[in-house]
Amino acid sequence: MQFFRVAGALTKSGSYDLPCCWVGSHLKINRPQLEKWLEDKSDGVTDFKTSYLLEKIKTNTPHKGRKRKIR
Repeated sequence: MQFFRVAGALTKSGSYDLPCCWVGSHLKINRPQLEKWLEDKSDGVTDFKTSYLLEKIKTNTPHKGRKRKIR
């Protein structure tokens, strides 16, 4: 997560292009824009780390909203 803080600070200064915004001292990143940004950064062959990160984000994020009632 340190990467995102550094990339967010660089984006704030204008030297990087991470899709984020700062609210006070909190870094806010829009998940759909982050996934699109990671897909754009990776070409599928050379840069496998961003593909790996994208897969980890999709598999490890919990479902939003409350759980369904079991009847």
